[in-house]
This record gives sequence, C-alpha cells and structure tokens, in this order.
Amino acid sequence: MSGLFLLLLKSKALISIISMLVTIWVYAQFYGWPFAVGFVLMLLIHEMGHYLAAKQRGLNVGLPAFIPFVGAMINLRETPHVLKQKPMWPLLAHF
Repeated sequence: MSGLFLLLLKSKALISIISMLVTIWVYAQFYGWPFAVGFVLMLLIHEMGHYLAAKQRGLNVGLPAFIPFVGAMINLRETPHVLKQKPMWPLLAHF
C-alpha cells in the first residue's frame, strides 16, 4: 500500500486524482454520493476527450484538474504554433 502511495506522489496524476476526490466530496455534501460520483465521472470523460484530441494533435497538455461548482479543465502547457491546430482547439472534444 505504501508503495502505491509513493508511486502516486511521484506521478503527474496526483493533482488530478486529489482534485477529483475533493470535488466528489464537495458535491456529495450537497447532492449525495451517487450524483457526485456520476457527475465527476461525466466531467472526467468529457475532459479526457479534450486531452486525447490535444495529444493526438501534438499539443503538450496536462491531465484534468477539477474545481467544485466550476467544472474541470486541462492545462495547455504550450501555445499551438501550427495554424491548423489553433482553430481546432474549441472543438477538440468532439472528434
């Protein structure tokens, strides 16, 4: 168990996992656990669509970070320099 914890500490996914758990907890306080888990799972699937589409186009992006009552986001770590990447950014989750 401690090996898994140490692996997570070194992992880039730690912030994403912690923010996801905190968001689930916050939503559960207001709406109950089933809603909280389902809603955050829906946000995760949506944001992973952005993440995978951006990676497919060669952009350097971070894993999703969840913000209670705001939603979630992926961090764009670099500005797209290729002209064909820029117009696609708002639509990346739909492909």
